[in-house]
Parts: sequence; C-alpha cells; structure tokens
Amino acid sequence: MKRRDFVAGLLIASAMRPAVAQQPGKMKRIAIVATATKVGEMTAGKNRLYRVLFEELNRLGFIEGQNLVVERYSAEGGRERHAELARDVVRTHPAVIVTFGALLILAFKAATTVFPIVTSSADPLAGGLVSSLAAETSPV
Repeated sequence: MKRRDFVAGLLIASAMRPAVAQQPGKMKRIAIVATATKVGEMTAGKNRLYRVLFEELNRLGFIEGQNLVVERYSAEGGRERHAELARDVVRTHPAVIVTFGALLILAFKAATTVFPIVTSSADPLAGGLVSSLAAETSPV
C-alpha cells in the first residue's frame, strides 16, 4: 500500500468522525468524484485506490449500505465538465467530497467552502490547491 493512498483514507475517515458524533444512527453520505475513472470502477474490487479507501472506512465502522451512502461521479475525462460536475455534487450536500486530479480539485475549491474536500496531491501548495500546509492539515 502506498503512503499516499493510506493518508487519503485517513483524511476521509477523520473528516467523517465529527459527523458521526453529531447525528448518531443517521446514514452518512460521501461523494467520490473522479476525473476519468468510470463510475462502475470506483469500487474496492476493481481499483486499488478505492480498495484502500473503503478498507479504512470499514475499519472505522463506516459500511456502505449499512451506515454509509457512497455517491459516485465521473467527469469521464472531459475537463469542460469539471465546474458543472462540482456544482452538481455540492448541491447534494455530502458530508465529505473525495476527489483526485488537480483540475477537478480546483473546480471543487471554487464551488464550495462549506464541505470538506479530501484529496491526495503531490504538491498541493505549488498547485494552488491550498494556501498553507499548516492550515489545511488540521482535521475538520
């Protein structure tokens, strides 16, 4: 398992914990948004990145279909769809948005400051994704 994948799973889990404490018994919703990965491939059985994500969520007690709803979206490789897709996902009010790919992340950054966005990036500071690593690494 790559360190990057593990860290992404931990970040998602840390963003989900406060929501659990606030509303026990309620289904939590996360949105997973990919730049090009097909929606049907965003599963633990078909993609290593998603396997790590779902294993960490399961370890923390979040089980899809039991207490977790996972909504999957894809831009299907179309950069022109990023802004519209980001707005559509934000309108659904997920507890956490999980996405990868700098251009898609920037679209979500422009679409919301309300919902936590969890991602993995080689250099988020240089890419303009965050203004400071210190301010962006604290759990929500």
